[in-house]
Amino acid sequence: MFARFCVILFCVCVLSAEDSASLSDDKEDTKVSYTLQEVEQMCENKNASACASLGLEYLYGLSLKQDVKKALDYMQKACDGGFAPSCGTLSVMYEKGTADPYLSDMPTIKKDLKKAFKFAQKGCDLNNIGMCARLGEYYANGEVVAKDSKKSKEFFKKACDLGYKEICNKGE
Repeated sequence: MFARFCVILFCVCVLSAEDSASLSDDKEDTKVSYTLQEVEQMCENKNASACASLGLEYLYGLSLKQDVKKALDYMQKACDGGFAPSCGTLSVMYEKGTADPYLSDMPTIKKDLKKAFKFAQKGCDLNNIGMCARLGEYYANGEVVAKDSKKSKEFFKKACDLGYKEICNKGE
């Protein structure tokens, strides 16, 4: 189980390599592993990717007992700390009402479209392509917010400008 935790931690480090507060060591070809207590301390010290790692650990219960409330708390800390993928994860969780919409055996959470929208906004503010596209959908379909084709186009354009080419003509 601890090995899985290390793999998740490594993946989060790789995903956040551009983050100056990354968990990875500055030396090339150096593998770094941390204890749970060290990762918790890093999270408390505002390392957003460490908080995201803990959130994933509690979400999937890989080496710790699954605890969706703790997962949500850590993911929120990560999002608030500027880790855009956690904002996206929270948005999808609140939109779908499940801890992971792709796995059928995951616990449910209370659907909350207002929270889903809020986290999508935060994610888009942090240049998360998927969350910008999702905001475009919210405005195009009148979900959570009033239909607004102008705002929808703005968010689709931002997602396109960030590299989501499949959405570039959406909303035209």
